Amino acid sequence: EDSEDGYDPFADIAGRKMAGDLYLELLEQKPIRKVTVQELIDRADICRTTFYTHYQDIPDLVDSIEQALLQEVRTALEELDQAPIRVNGEYPAIQAVVELYARHGDLFRLLNGEHVDPKFDERFQDTIYDVTRELRMAKEGADFDELRHKLYSCYVIGGASVYRQMMPWVDTVHLTQIK
Repeated sequence: EDSEDGYDPFADIAGRKMAGDLYLELLEQKPIRKVTVQELIDRADICRTTFYTHYQDIPDLVDSIEQALLQEVRTALEELDQAPIRVNGEYPAIQAVVELYARHGDLFRLLNGEHVDPKFDERFQDTIYDVTRELRMAKEGADFDELRHKLYSCYVIGGASVYRQMMPWVDTVHLTQIK
């Protein structure tokens, strides 16, 4: 149960991460439609009111987890200098996305798995496309070339997708060993 002093374990980022982590543990065991709020609050040792203060239902929690991950993708890409596309033979946007995959591999696997929303990967790709487009437009101004950007974003998304397919193998190898 929640503490008597009124502390709300979901009020801070760590508490929300805990809810997400517990949910993901349950999701590894069964489809989303079979995960219950009761199971989650029992594992988190909180009351039902606390859960419903932050989430409408389980799908709302899933959306919150997805949005946090997509925001991290957005932030990682926004931190890059998008022009030039290549720096010393490397593609910073691909590297940033691959590093996110490496850091959150289990989460990506679950969100792209059979038990959750099949459109997550589409939203993930759209986020990459939109952010890189916004950044390139801001840098290139009137010189921005839509076709060139479409090709570039396909390259970034494709590079990240190849990595995702390789994740079971890459899990056994540290990223620095791949370079």
